[in-house]
Amino acid sequence: MFLFMATHSFRVEERPVPFSHFHGWVAVDESTGQTIPLPDGGNGEYLGCYPEIEGHLKTTANLSVDLSYASRLGDTLEIEQGIHATFTYQRGNDKIIIRDIPRKVWSVTVSRT
Repeated sequence: MFLFMATHSFRVEERPVPFSHFHGWVAVDESTGQTIPLPDGGNGEYLGCYPEIEGHLKTTANLSVDLSYASRLGDTLEIEQGIHATFTYQRGNDKIIIRDIPRKVWSVTVSRT
């Protein structure tokens, strides 16, 4: 019997919202380059929640997983202060790695014209 283990890696990026002064976030699937909008920024209840990536994995890999950080399940979190946080979820034979960034709520840019 062969057990196939897949690793799914994502990185979160901040991007400007076209035709506005706002910014938003996307997760980039590192294997395909496909972007996944992160309009909710997680559900706000738990650290390390990624419902949009869950939906992406269900659609693209037929993988049903709960991506809510839980150390009791063996999830790990490594923080490089001010740069990124790496969440690693082991779900069955699959490993999901998400490199997230500190997310700004707002910022101000002053320019002279």
